[in-house]
Amino acid sequence: MDIHPQLQSLLEQLGSAGYPDQTQISPAEARKITDDRARRFYGPADDVGSTVDIMIPSSPQPLSARVYTPSGKGPFPILVYFHGGGWVLGSLDSADRGARGVTCSGIA
Repeated sequence: MDIHPQLQSLLEQLGSAGYPDQTQISPAEARKITDDRARRFYGPADDVGSTVDIMIPSSPQPLSARVYTPSGKGPFPILVYFHGGGWVLGSLDSADRGARGVTCSGIA
């Protein structure tokens, strides 16, 4: 099966970006790389009506969350998204572009 040319291009760019093997570095460094990769390679983020960063009370520490609201008049559907990464990699910022895309799509 052939790889789509746009995906092939992205894979080549990621491969030549000079990132270290994430299995050989600390989780903190891998998180920095994940955020950097999202900023560098995943394209511009879609505009949404608004975003609000919130803290959800939890133990042993609060959870960070971001609420996205589409442009226009509601009511709007709701989607709760937990990013992949095994609770080790990724952040609100590295998942931002995808969350904005879902917000704008109207499929939530």
